[in-house]
Amino acid sequence: YIDRYLDADAYHSISSVQDATCEDLQKSAIGQELKNETGATWEVKGVRNSIEISRNDNELVCVGELLTAGNYSMLTMTVSDWEGELWVQYQAY
Repeated sequence: YIDRYLDADAYHSISSVQDATCEDLQKSAIGQELKNETGATWEVKGVRNSIEISRNDNELVCVGELLTAGNYSMLTMTVSDWEGELWVQYQAY
């Protein structure tokens, strides 16, 4: 999986957890490289049909169908507010 600080240029559509949507997270995932425990990496080619799993003031969690050259089929996408900084996490399974 990958954790990443939200660079304002790369993730311009996500400005806060409260305003973020699963569609925003889908778009931010495309092009990201994921790495598994053996060190193999692959690029996210697309995400579709994402749904909101949970939301509170500091975190939004969505899951969607993942398109990659790897063996995974689902992607969990999380955006979190960590002491005023936005972070995103992608986890494929």
